[in-house]
Amino acid sequence: MKNPAAATPDVAATFPLPRAASVLYPVQAGLAWVAVAWTTRRRHTRELQYLCTMNDRDLRDLGLTRGDVRAIVGGYYQQN
Repeated sequence: MKNPAAATPDVAATFPLPRAASVLYPVQAGLAWVAVAWTTRRRHTRELQYLCTMNDRDLRDLGLTRGDVRAIVGGYYQQN
């Protein structure tokens, strides 16, 4: 006796459906960008908080001053 499921044609091959991936790709790309931006922002915030907790001697070991940390936070730090 034959298997009835084996005799039925492949539904996806018979009725091709529109590809949802092509419609959702811009949404996925946008969400990926937001996730990367969020992660980067969190990492920068954490690093700046760590720099603010360091004492002057530790900052000097890194070649920075308190003013440099303020410039980094303000976004106008330029390395000489």
